[in-house]
Amino acid sequence: MTPIFRAYLGVALGLMLVFAGMLAAFNRFMDPFDYYWSPTVPGINAVKVKARRYERYVKPDILQRLRPATVILGNSIAEIGFDPEGPALRERQAYNDGLLGAQWPLIQCHALYALGLPATRHIILGLKLEAMPAVDCDRPENAVQHASLRQRLFSTEALSASVTTLINQDRPSMRKHTGLILGWRGKAGPERRFSQALRQAGCGSAATPPAAVGDLSGLESILRSARQRGVRVDLFFYPHHAYFMETQLACPGRQLWALMENAAQRVAGMNHDGLFALWSFYEYNAYTTERVTQAPMQYWQDLTHFNWEYGEAVLEQMFAPAATPAIGVRLAPETMEETRQRFAAGREQSHREHPEMYEDLRRMLAQRSAR
Repeated sequence: MTPIFRAYLGVALGLMLVFAGMLAAFNRFMDPFDYYWSPTVPGINAVKVKARRYERYVKPDILQRLRPATVILGNSIAEIGFDPEGPALRERQAYNDGLLGAQWPLIQCHALYALGLPATRHIILGLKLEAMPAVDCDRPENAVQHASLRQRLFSTEALSASVTTLINQDRPSMRKHTGLILGWRGKAGPERRFSQALRQAGCGSAATPPAAVGDLSGLESILRSARQRGVRVDLFFYPHHAYFMETQLACPGRQLWALMENAAQRVAGMNHDGLFALWSFYEYNAYTTERVTQAPMQYWQDLTHFNWEYGEAVLEQMFAPAATPAIGVRLAPETMEETRQRFAAGREQSHREHPEMYEDLRRMLAQRSAR
């Protein structure tokens, strides 16, 4: 190798290293996936427009880094509805590990991952009224993913995300470091969003398959892991807006009460140490019957996603039930009939106090049919 060629290689290698360093520094500063929590500069890197798309790869590493005592788990309902900085969680060192579009297999595997972290002492897990079978968390579609250093700092994907972040700083910020997502909070047009959601929530829709009441083996695996580690687990069935409940109650073949009763029996059967509680917020009350208009709503963003103000009331009910108005009920096998009666009475009272409900619902269903 000639001296000139060696010099050329040295210069080329040096330039490559300089470029790689500049690339890493740029991506580290822009922090497009909100991984490093880099200092933010308004107008440059404050709004992380790409972060939510990659949260499945980022949140597990943040859990390891933060080591929160309390971990909130679930899909986007939990991600939008519970603020770790709110009064109910502020002293509990909480992080919101809810994931956009997460189905049960991914939720189960993220729960088991959180339980495997030494700092975890408390799990808050939101549940849909559906089967919860055990899944293989080693399968790629279920596995907890991590972003490598190369992917975070040296990849073309990171560079593209950084550039996209830079040129989209005119958008409002939609997330917090605590894992909370703001969603459609404070934005006009909820009636349109409700109508769109009703199109996906009809009987026979792939979005709402009939609930299978038997297989809760995945939930049981989470409780076994928690019991082995002495971790408290608060489980709850998500609240929904009254319009959603009305449409689902009209669907044949829905086995909602059977599933709740089955879950209550399974949890009670494993709750030897008093670590577990199962709640249902599937009922009619002042929160779930908030009227839907085109103006921003106080408690709701669409049929199923609620704002953190309602989420705060849910948490207060679970943590201090005697000190707060009853907006939910703790489920137990011996009180299921009482729970059903409570639901029916709440629904009947809601119909009396909100005679406009059916007219509003019919109007939105008509919008749905006309599309």
